[in-house]
Amino acid sequence: MQKSSFSGIVIGIAIGISSITAIFGFGLFSIGKQIDNPQTVEIVREAIHDELDRTSLLDMLLGNNTSQNVSEPIFDDEIIIPAVRSGNHLYVDVEINDYQTVTLLVDTGATDIMLKAEVAYELGLSESDAIEATYNTANGPTQQFITMLELVRIGEAEQSKVRASFGRGMTDGFEDGLLGMSFLKHYHVDIDLKREELHLRPREK
Repeated sequence: MQKSSFSGIVIGIAIGISSITAIFGFGLFSIGKQIDNPQTVEIVREAIHDELDRTSLLDMLLGNNTSQNVSEPIFDDEIIIPAVRSGNHLYVDVEINDYQTVTLLVDTGATDIMLKAEVAYELGLSESDAIEATYNTANGPTQQFITMLELVRIGEAEQSKVRASFGRGMTDGFEDGLLGMSFLKHYHVDIDLKREELHLRPREK
């Protein structure tokens, strides 16, 4: 594309943005004339400005929605995993032993992958094949059974022979359990709450 053509496109976009700005400015002026209550006018003004903050004028012009953009990996080996946000936590889908998918809360403060007892039983894990241990939690000591998962896969990230524990009462309210450091220790972990993504980059072995 020639330089003059490119300049023409840039100028065209700039004019379009200016026009949209003018329209919104005129709209705010009209609102002020038509609504007598100053408090109501201010509420409407704030609502319009909030909407402009969420979507840039250029995106409005081009019909794009930036909230749906997907992150690009910063590093060549970075793995980006879609997640679901709940407050300040993320939940991810985790495939265990190559056949069952569970939903775990990402918890860098948890030592192991921790599963609810009923989830462990569905995976075929047995207390008779596990080692009983006591874990100290915020709710006090709790009995857990330590076992080894043959395979854990999250997106393109996978590890074999991952330590896990299961038992009753410890992970109530956390979907199927916790995704702890027995898996996450193999990666540099970045929790992106805004984009609802878990970023993993393998550590050097």
